[in-house]
Formats: sequence, structure tokens, C-alpha cells
Amino acid sequence: MKKALIVNSMLALALVVCGSASAALHTPVAAGACGTSLPTTFNYCELPTFPMGGTTTGTEPIDTWPVVYDFCGMLDGTACSVNAISSMVSLGDMADLIPLLQCINADINGPVDTGAAIPVTGNGIPDGQFELGVVGEALSNSANPYNAEALAAFKTNFKIMKDTIAAALIGEGYWGLTSMIPALTGSLGGVLSGYVMLGDPTTDLAIEQIFILLQGIGVTPPAAGSLVQVPELGPLGDADGDGANNRAEYMYYKANGAAAVIAATFDAAQTPPVQTAKVIVLGGGIKQADTDLELTANALNCTPLTFQWSKDTTPIASASGSSFSIQGLQASDSGSYVCTITIDAKATVEINSAPVVVDVVPVGSVPIAGGLGLALLAGACALGGVGSIRRRK
Repeated sequence: MKKALIVNSMLALALVVCGSASAALHTPVAAGACGTSLPTTFNYCELPTFPMGGTTTGTEPIDTWPVVYDFCGMLDGTACSVNAISSMVSLGDMADLIPLLQCINADINGPVDTGAAIPVTGNGIPDGQFELGVVGEALSNSANPYNAEALAAFKTNFKIMKDTIAAALIGEGYWGLTSMIPALTGSLGGVLSGYVMLGDPTTDLAIEQIFILLQGIGVTPPAAGSLVQVPELGPLGDADGDGANNRAEYMYYKANGAAAVIAATFDAAQTPPVQTAKVIVLGGGIKQADTDLELTANALNCTPLTFQWSKDTTPIASASGSSFSIQGLQASDSGSYVCTITIDAKATVEINSAPVVVDVVPVGSVPIAGGLGLALLAGACALGGVGSIRRRK
């Protein structure tokens, strides 16, 4: 069954075709309104292109890079192409997941929800126009202070993702589809390359999940440290150096639309008012035994004096840093973890994070890490099949 899902989803994504974009950004396709037109009509965005030939990957040069990096178009190009192919090839349960990939809906790089049948959650910032829109602005605007760094990072990531996706096709016996690999890598590879750049712990876990799925079909993942991040552009970064991170900029200016949020993100003169201090813990979810855990506490709108980690309400001895790790997880490490910080606000006060659940499953279980949404994008739609992300009963 899993093999069939891989076959169908490979065929679906291999038919993605994006044409040249105008200077204007793609307008999101309405929810559920992809239609079943042939994928060749989905000319939503400008994509990197490269020639294909021979029997190996890794040597093809990139012929063109986009002028406008439109991640909303890349998401819709992927989602609508899969939707169109579903009218010709049975995709089974995957058809139910297509709307999650549309630009208008996509928020798929958040922590896992172990109580859901499909544990795809967001981090609270819509991806196509807002979160990846910040990355797109840095890539597309030569006057942006991060332009050179962002372009170098994206191009490095894209070349790696291109070869990784091609290797997955070849490994599954689909070298005959390589004439369509530029379309596949332009959409899927482009979106994944943008997510990598965000550099926040939750998205990092999602990228790790993708590589676990790759290993499951015999594909060697990229070498450690080869992908490049620009965390100043991610939700925990502070792109304009005004003291408010990019998530805070989004939360305050989002009512004014994506363009206003992106402008404020790069404009130190537009600074959200001071928000209530809080602490957010990232890194939980379902983990396989004998793997490692790292929880990271991110303090918002305050400077902590101390950190203290607890498991199931019991303080953990010597766990007094901004991160907490366990090497070689065992079943006994399952539980609810909280980080308590102290801040100096007239009088020293304590602030607790929301509980983060860690569930350790036996070796050999399908690993479900934080950020299942990205596993959906690269796993269910391209590499691993829907069955690999549905919660095990």
C-alpha cells in the first residue's frame, strides 16, 4: 500500500509545471478551488530551471534563477497539480490533505498534535504570504539588507534539495520521469529551501522528519551542516533590529495584510508596542527510543534571570539552562515538560511555559517529530505516502 502511495504521489508532483511570473505576486487560489484542469495551466510562479540528461544527478547547472521568489505560487502550484492528477490517478487518502498545502491554508511547520488523526499543526503564522513572504522579500529585493545572504542560502539549499528529490525518484525507479524533474524541484524544492532558511527549532525538527522519511526509502539525506539558514528572517529573528521579533511584527500588523507585515518586519521605525512577557518551549512531540531530545525555551518580551525545567511537575536537577536535552531516550522519558523562568519586574516573578508533551515510542515505529506539516509536504506528497503521517492507533 505504501509503495502505491509513493507511486501515485510521485506522479502527481512530477506533473507540476510553473511558468514565468510577472512582477506581481500570485493571488492565492481560493480554498478548495484548485479545480481539475491539467497541471500545465498552473503557471503561478517563476522557478529555477536546469537541464536534465544522463543517468546521474549533481552535475546539472542551474540555467535561470527567479527574479521574484513567490512561495505562495510554489505552494499553490504543488497543491493544485496534485489535485488535478487526483482526477486521473487514485491518490486515496492523500486527496483529503491537498487543501493543507494551498497557499491560502498553509501553516504546516508547527509542532505535532498527538491527539489528531492527522497531526499537522501550524506555528500561528500563515506560510505562503507571511512567513515565507518575508524570505521572498529578502530574495526578490536587491535593496534588502539580507538580499545577498538570502540568495546565497537559497541557491545552496535548492541545489541540495534538487539532487535529493531526484535521488528519491531514481531510487524508486522513476528515472523515466526526469524530464519533469525541473517542475518538481521548482515547486517542492523551492518551498523546502525557503523553509530551511527560517532557522527556528520547530521548523528544524520538520526538516529532520523529511530526512527520516528519505532514509526510509533508501535515500541518503544531505550532509549535516550543508543546508544554510538565515534565522534573522524566521519567526524568532529580528530582521530590522528593533527589539521585536518577526513573530511580534506579524501579530501586531497582520490585520493590515501581508505587504504591511513584510514592510514592518524590515523597518525599525515600525515597532510593535511591548507585549506581555511569556516563554515558549519548542522541541516536543513523538520520538523514537534511543534518539535524542532537545527542548528549547524562547523568552518573549523579557530577559530571563533564571531557567528551571520540570517533568510532570517535578523539577529536574541541574536543568537550569535555556535548553534541556536527553541523549538516548527511553520510555520513562515520556511525559509533560515545563520551563519556568524568573524575570525582574519591580519584584522577581516566575513565568511558566505551556506544557510540552514528549511521547517516546519503540524503535522501529514510524517517527513522528514536530513539524508534521512539512513531512506532509515532502513525505506524503512526494516521498513517504500518507500512511507515514497518520497517527498510529
